[in-house]
This record gives sequence, C-alpha cells and structure tokens, in this order.
Amino acid sequence: MSNIEPTANPELAQAWDFVELTGISVFLTGKAGTGKTTFLKNLREKSAKRMVVVAPTGVAAINAGGQTIHSFFQLPLSPYVPETRIKEKYEFSREKRDILRTLDLLVIDEVSMVRADLLDAIDSVLRRFRNARLPFGGVQLLLIGDLQQLAPIVTEQDAQLLDRYYPTPFFFASKALAQVPFVTIELQHVYRQSDEQFLALLNRIRESRATPADFATLNARCIPQFHPAADDAYIRLTTHNNLAQHYNEGELARLPGRPCTFQASIEGTFPEYAYPTDPQLTLKVGAQVMFVKNDTGQERRFYNGKIGRITRIADDLVTVLTPDDGQEIDVEPMEWENAKFTLNEQTKEIDQINILRASITAMHRALDQLKVRPQAVIVDGNRFTPYRDLPWQTIVKGDGKYLSIAAASILAKTYRDDCMLRLHKQYPQYGWDHNAGYPTKAHRQAIMQHGPTPYHRLTFNLLGDLQQLSLPFD
Repeated sequence: MSNIEPTANPELAQAWDFVELTGISVFLTGKAGTGKTTFLKNLREKSAKRMVVVAPTGVAAINAGGQTIHSFFQLPLSPYVPETRIKEKYEFSREKRDILRTLDLLVIDEVSMVRADLLDAIDSVLRRFRNARLPFGGVQLLLIGDLQQLAPIVTEQDAQLLDRYYPTPFFFASKALAQVPFVTIELQHVYRQSDEQFLALLNRIRESRATPADFATLNARCIPQFHPAADDAYIRLTTHNNLAQHYNEGELARLPGRPCTFQASIEGTFPEYAYPTDPQLTLKVGAQVMFVKNDTGQERRFYNGKIGRITRIADDLVTVLTPDDGQEIDVEPMEWENAKFTLNEQTKEIDQINILRASITAMHRALDQLKVRPQAVIVDGNRFTPYRDLPWQTIVKGDGKYLSIAAASILAKTYRDDCMLRLHKQYPQYGWDHNAGYPTKAHRQAIMQHGPTPYHRLTFNLLGDLQQLSLPFD
C-alpha cells in the first residue's frame, strides 16, 4: 500500500486480509486522518475482487471514486419500509444486472450518514438480482466511516414512519445487517497530527469525556477581539456557507494585485449537486487556501484539510507555501471523476484489472454459470478470492495432485488450442497454430513487423528483449 504500509500498521494489514482473503464483511472505522481514504484508494487499485464503491452524497461519492447509493441502486428518495418491494422508475439495464450478479464486494464510504432503511433497501435490490435467501444477496460488505462524525439526516416526517421499524436511524440498526457476521476494525494511528497532548484532548472531546482541565486549556486560548495578522494561517469557522463565502470574498478583495479566475472543465455527465468544489475559482497571490483533495502522486505532498498561502500563479500552475513544513507545492489542475460502473470488453478488461485479477474474475464467472452448485472450490495456484460462501483452497501444482484439477487443466488447454486455431485463420502471420499464443521469439518478431492485434494484451511486455532492436526504414 502506498504511503501507509500495512506492515507498519497492524489494523490496516488486518483490514486488507479480511477484505481480500475472506468473504467476511468489515466495518472499518477510525477518526479523521487514520488512513481510511488511503486504504480505499489502494483497495480499488490492487484488489482482485469485482467491486462497486458507493456513498450517500454526491461529493462523498466523487471523493471515493464511486457513485451515489441512490443512483447506482436506482432507489427513490423516500424512506424504505422493511419487507416491501421497491418499484423502480426505470428498469435495471442488462449491464447493471450483470454487474450486480457478478459483484464480489460492495464498498459503502461515509457509512455514518447512511440510514438503516437505506441499507435495507440495498439489501432488497441485491437479493432480487442475486441470492434471495442471503442478506445482501451474499455480497461481501466493506463499510467505511466514523460514527462520531456526520450522522444520517432524518426529517420529522421520515422519523414518524421509520421509528416503527428501527430503534435508531444509524446504519447498524439495519435488519439485513443484523443477519451478517461482520468484524469491526478501528484504525488508531493519526497521520495528520503529531502533537500527542492535543490529540488526547481532541479524543476526549470526541468521546464526550472532556474534563474541566480540558475546557480550561481551550478557554485559555480564547482571546476576545482577536484579529489575526495577514500572514497568520488561521481558519475561521462559520455556521453557514454563505457567511464563509462573504468573509473569503472580503479578504480576497483586500489583497493587492490582480485576481486570477480558473474555470473548471466539465466533460460528460457531472450533475451540479455532485461538484466537489466551486466550478469557478478566483485566487490572488497571498491568499490563504485549503486543499480539498488528497495528493494522489507518490510524494503525497498535501491532503484534504492542509492549509497554505499562494506565492505564485501561472496559467496552469498555482504555487502554495505550507507553513507547517515550509515547503512550496506546485499545484496543477486536479481531476474528479463522476464514476459509472460498467462491464468492459474482455481484452480491455484484462488490461485494466491486471492478469491475476482477470484470471480470478474468469474463475468466478465460470462458477456463476454452473447449473449444479459445487460443495467447495480447489484452485491450481496460490491466489484466489472467496466466491460467495463456498469454502476454497489453493494448491500449487494441483494438476499433478488432484484428478479433478488435472481434468480441468486438460479441458482448459484443449479449449485454448481450439480458440487459437480459429484466431490463426484470421491472423496467420503470428503462428498461433503452433505457439498457442505464448511469447516465442518468432511471435514477438511478428508483432514487431505487423503490430499487435486486438487480442494482444497491451500491458504485457509484448516485445521482450526484442524491443532493443533497431528497425530498418526504407
């Protein structure tokens, strides 16, 4: 995992093992700055499981790289009453049905904002398209969030209906979740703050255990009629967005120099309610700014909430000096994606998810098509991810130890050979009738001469050592 190594953080390592190596559902929690966002980013990049990431709000979904719960599951905004059938305004597309039926892992970010009835509505949809007898259709859940941050929104009218079915609106009152054995993993180490005394004070306030000494410490820092100097990096807290906007515009107007306005470039379908920030950003040299996105590069120069002051503005670059480390950061345009989950064509999918994950995905799909449910799964190799609730075992060189694996290996190779013979008729120059697609020297020389076909995996080193050869030009 980039930036936060699992070996250095036992809770993150445990969470990874539960999610990746088992089918057990997980509630991953921890205060701000403990690595929840980084864990999800690494999971999306490296997991071999077919997953969908959703969140309760548009901004949360954009930050998590997913879709909103209501959008993906096509749910109405009204409360869900348990044991009722959801009537969709639009039918689920074939592609959406295929995604739901082949799903391994459902990730719900910012789960503290998800109401219990919404989680039961998700359960209703998954049971409909998967296994009606299992909660959430047998899909593994990864719930990420901090219950001591944002709470679910319940109007008085909704409460009158939901109070009959749920003791609390929080997600953990879900009737479907009560049927799921899940583990709770709490991340302890805070990466954003190093002052141990301040951290301890914040934790006591967070947990409603603040002492008179804590309040005295905070009140001692209260300075009536305080006006910070222009160079001081203070943050002003307000009760409403419009008050913050009014203050920011006033402070910006006081700064000398010409304002520079940057306009967001919006492509495709990106509804305004899901914008993670203002589409038009006006800045000046000397303005204090706050980052609202984690740095996705290797250096991890900034994070959501880090503050700094602008020292230079160019056409496509803003330089920010951060007071905590005294470093200047060149900030280039950042991208947010309004994700839409799709199933891709076979070869593109393999290139996008890597060959190991593609192999495991192919195994899962083969299991999906079995008319007789197997009692267990044995895999020739050392990597696999759980398939629903079936027990499984990996066996290195299993084709020499088990007749069933040997038989499956023979069937797979004869099917591959037949497939390569058919493709050889379409592309005879690559010798697929005798090399079966393996990267022989002659095969690679044919790629150099004729280029790759739509069936070549482009992320594979197609030319091998031959890529160092110089090509003759007429």
